[in-house]
Amino acid sequence: STATAVTAVLVVLFGLVALGYWEPPVGEIVGDALGAGRAVYDAVGRWVLERLLGWLEGVAS
Repeated sequence: STATAVTAVLVVLFGLVALGYWEPPVGEIVGDALGAGRAVYDAVGRWVLERLLGWLEGVAS
């Protein structure tokens, strides 16, 4: 199944890191993830947050 294949890939990657055969660019990966998160927030998150706050204000009053 798909879950088995994903698990196998992750085990192999962790094994390569543990044995010292591969040093992943952790800084770049984290930077890319944070950049993607900012882009998603700028595109959708701000709108959702404004709607949620508006709804909460309506419920509170």
